Amino acid sequence: MTTLAASKNSIYICKIIKLRRNAWLLANGPCKKCSSWERLEIDHINPKTKNRKEARYSKLWKLKELRRNIELAKCQVLCYNCHNEKSRKEKEERIKYDDVIVLEVFNLKTKGLTQKKISEKLGISQQLISLWIQGKSRKKFFNNLMVPNIS
Repeated sequence: MTTLAASKNSIYICKIIKLRRNAWLLANGPCKKCSSWERLEIDHINPKTKNRKEARYSKLWKLKELRRNIELAKCQVLCYNCHNEKSRKEKEERIKYDDVIVLEVFNLKTKGLTQKKISEKLGISQQLISLWIQGKSRKKFFNNLMVPNIS
């Protein structure tokens, strides 16, 4: 494909993406929280159901209709402000949950439980517990932690 043809194809794809997104927002808007039509965004109602590979903005709108609709069925329309507020609250909940897990791992360790027993009790891999206890990778510990639904 020549550079000119690739450029035209890229412009065409951008137009298709914009059309699909705008059509979905129009059909599913306004904002579910405040009823605004300004700066609408797509929000996963429960972030844990998000298909990380397909839900990225650049990929979502390029998917075949069936797969796109499966992912969008997990979503709602929120305005920019409401989406930011919801995301902030979700992050706060994750941090609270992380702190609870850290304390529980520490308490179980001080009670003399082995990493294997702590792993079985909390459903966390021994390797991640080991990394955290050694202080090598707290971030990796939490990135790999499966967080249950708190609501």
